[in-house]
Amino acid sequence: MYYKGIVMKVKKKYAIVLCDNNEYKSIKLKNNIAVAQKIMFTNDDIIDNNKININKKLIAVAAVILIFVTSSILGINNWLNQREFANVVALVTVDINPSIKVSVNSANKVIKVEALNEDGKNLDLSSIIGIDVDEAIETIVSKARIGGFINNEDLEDDFVLITMIPVEKKMKVAEIEDLIHKKIGKSDELQNVNIAMIEATLEQLSEAEEKSIPVGLLVINEAGNIDSEDVSVKDFFANEEQLAVFANTGEIIEQDLEKKIKLVEKYLNVLESKDINVENLKTAFELSKKNFLKLKSFLN
Repeated sequence: MYYKGIVMKVKKKYAIVLCDNNEYKSIKLKNNIAVAQKIMFTNDDIIDNNKININKKLIAVAAVILIFVTSSILGINNWLNQREFANVVALVTVDINPSIKVSVNSANKVIKVEALNEDGKNLDLSSIIGIDVDEAIETIVSKARIGGFINNEDLEDDFVLITMIPVEKKMKVAEIEDLIHKKIGKSDELQNVNIAMIEATLEQLSEAEEKSIPVGLLVINEAGNIDSEDVSVKDFFANEEQLAVFANTGEIIEQDLEKKIKLVEKYLNVLESKDINVENLKTAFELSKKNFLKLKSFLN
């Protein structure tokens, strides 16, 4: 059957035609078809309007599903992020020159590790995820030593600045601090350096990260009116006055003296092997060592 009519509207995949009998038909698009054009067409050209409506409904349903799925994914991501942070009860930063931040959960396990500077990015710390925070700190110090940021063989003091930031309960910080103390007592790695520990707030951490400085030094800057923003951890603790200010606000656990004694003995022997007269130095050193060992025996 043939139909005649005028093209009323051209869509993307079909055209709407007003037929001579005043009926509207949807037909397949033909070459160069245009609005107001008079055309002839057959039954084969007609598209079932129900199919068009179904397609429209399918598109609408698909759009709704897409919006729902996208919203769900975003919602799940937000929920996971909130859940991850909800599991964090404390943050601990370790500054040597590499600066590292670890997130700690209620079981004192590290659940996230983040480098805060370029030197920190050079340390492979993927192995500390899932281990106790005190062991993680020991590993960070070990990796820093292997990376050349700490030298246990010279007489220059190496400092590790540990800053604890409570996220939920402040008592958790005290618990972490206690774990670190116990680890230092058993760890050769940690006994070979000076450990400086201090607490900070989330606000101070945020400010320190914006300024790209260790948060522990920011705390001291606020407490002792010291300009420590452009000073490295090593340079900061090399200053006796700043060291004293830190000791009043935080805690300093000095390098094990027996290890330091062995190091001094080693250097005296090296000097002596080069025919340098160190008799006076040796005498003074032996006296100091004797006094130290006597004091240690008394305390024990």
